[in-house]
Amino acid sequence: RRPCSSLLKCLLRSENSPDQTMVRYSKDEDASVPHSKSRGSHLRVHFKHCREIAHHLKGMDATKAVKFCQDVKDFKDIVPFTK
Repeated sequence: RRPCSSLLKCLLRSENSPDQTMVRYSKDEDASVPHSKSRGSHLRVHFKHCREIAHHLKGMDATKAVKFCQDVKDFKDIVPFTK
């Protein structure tokens, strides 16, 4: 059983569900720098797994991050636990 599979499915899903609501962030984004934001609630995944995935994906290009998540899903790569 893969404990991170539900989070990875959420990360790879590109369509918006109708029950999503807008959230406020403490910082405004800089329009000159490409970026993305994510937020999840009521996910059946441990906080430590979310932290390690986010820590590993931080700073990656979007295409590289999506490929990495797909490789993890296909058991070709791993998410390193550093903490």
